[in-house]
Amino acid sequence: MNSELHDHGPPTVRRPSPFLRWEEMDLPREADSSDSVEVWPSFVHLLWQLSTQMYTRCGPDLSDARRLFGEMPHRNCFSWNSLLDACLNSSDSAASLRLFSLMPHKNEYSWNAIITGLVRLGNIGEARKIFDKMPVKNAIALNSIIHGYFGSGNAHEALDVYKRLSSVLMGTWTLCLDKFVLATLISFCADQRSLRLGKQIHSLIVVSQVEMDPVLNSSIIDMYGKCGDLHTACKYLKVTAEPDEFSLSALITAFVSSGRFVEARRLFARREDPGVVLWNSIINGYASNGAGEEALGLFIQMRRRGVDPDKSTFASVLSVCAGTGVVVNAKQIHALVLKQGILEDIIVASALMDSYSKAGNWDDACSVFRMMQVHDTILLNSLINVCSSSGKITEARKVFDNIPEKTIISWNSMIVGYSQNGLSVKAIELFIEMHRRDIGIDKVTMASIISASASLCSLSIGEQVYALAIVYGLESDQIIATSLVDLYCKCGFIAEGRRVFDVMVKADEAP
Repeated sequence: MNSELHDHGPPTVRRPSPFLRWEEMDLPREADSSDSVEVWPSFVHLLWQLSTQMYTRCGPDLSDARRLFGEMPHRNCFSWNSLLDACLNSSDSAASLRLFSLMPHKNEYSWNAIITGLVRLGNIGEARKIFDKMPVKNAIALNSIIHGYFGSGNAHEALDVYKRLSSVLMGTWTLCLDKFVLATLISFCADQRSLRLGKQIHSLIVVSQVEMDPVLNSSIIDMYGKCGDLHTACKYLKVTAEPDEFSLSALITAFVSSGRFVEARRLFARREDPGVVLWNSIINGYASNGAGEEALGLFIQMRRRGVDPDKSTFASVLSVCAGTGVVVNAKQIHALVLKQGILEDIIVASALMDSYSKAGNWDDACSVFRMMQVHDTILLNSLINVCSSSGKITEARKVFDNIPEKTIISWNSMIVGYSQNGLSVKAIELFIEMHRRDIGIDKVTMASIISASASLCSLSIGEQVYALAIVYGLESDQIIATSLVDLYCKCGFIAEGRRVFDVMVKADEAP
């Protein structure tokens, strides 16, 4: 009996040595038939897998999981995927990539896990390389890649992925994309004023019979509105069953942006009891299009009708206060912000600081800054603007130098500050440093440096910057073109300035 039990006891296996460190991941080979005296029962194999999975979920220390995985006589996709998930959850991109490359067999979960994991860790470049190699692409991987590009501020690449795949597989990919990705793609078309591409995506959504939701509906209306096709925007709103506040808000914004205030108010009046979303759209629309007094009047009406303003409302109204430079209005709004307890919001605090600084009230602007518990990059950028507007350019530079993670807005704020205070040479020097560090520049940077060149009557520097604008595809941008006209005129090249101006006028008159 004992002998019989002994003969059928646990099989003896020559187990390989476990790998010790991720960076030295020389994984042992799979055990074959020569490694074991007897075949392990399937339930024992399952216990190995479940034990490995348990260890991978027991915190950042994966040494036990690595040891157990190394001792497993048979490793299948489930085992590898469990370890891959653990590696990605430990935020180690390099180790995850190494492990993925060593996997003898990869299933759909393996590909999705490495792509979504790398995107989550901010390694969109490696995620894209793996996505391109993926044998059969699916919705999870595609959505993750597009989300990753938008999240990293690289919308052009996101659009490129969509265009390449949609051209190959027509509408099937549109059906695969989640609604948030579709809405984001359409919103990007709206921001780029790319009506043709926006229409293509909308058509694919219709053909693919994607189920609509409020966000997707409003993004489509917003796209048509921003691209100037208000007729289609209104037509789409009419066929939308029970349009919600988001859709109405998008169209109101489009009307106001086109200067059609009467139609905007008429659309706003369609709702007997408009909520904060609609109030924000009409107030922000007026505030952003030079109708500050009307925006303040609407804000007063909103409060009288018992609708509580939110962070977006206060940001819009404070922008009006900043534009008028009336410190009394800013103080009144400040009191309401404190009453509602939302001063800790970075956007509201930044808008309040901007309002005080443009009204020449340096002390109150600094007081708002000191009241904030967290001084992040956005708030520090606002402080640069406050210092610059108050003529305290030395203090502005100190703030700039002490920002640990400078964004392009940080650089632009400092460059604009130098230009506004007559320090054009300093502005150009900072731009050169920015370019030397290979920091991305935008139209604000270019327009500011062209203006600085104009104040120095330095045609060569201004034209070099404009050449960069051409490379970036921004030569027709109105802000840059206006700066270029100023440059030519101040440097004595009136005919060239007139030529650029005439091109701008023709562009405005184009349908």
